[in-house]
Amino acid sequence: EEVKSAITSLEAGKSATIDNIPGEFLKSGEEQVVGVFLKLCQKIWDEEKGPSEWTQSLVIPRPKKRNLSMCNN
Repeated sequence: EEVKSAITSLEAGKSATIDNIPGEFLKSGEEQVVGVFLKLCQKIWDEEKGPSEWTQSLVIPRPKKRNLSMCNN
């Protein structure tokens, strides 16, 4: 139920994650995605280890609507 709720709460039009999977894709196959995520979570729980990719992040600076040539904007 928590996985389904998390997928349902994804906002449309947001940037894709580091793995390039947009929220719209996850929402479009909600039932199948929930099943896959549940199996993955169970495997992680059983093995007590998650994918190493989950420790990575990507920071993309987004400038404000002022002078875009200034780094401090």
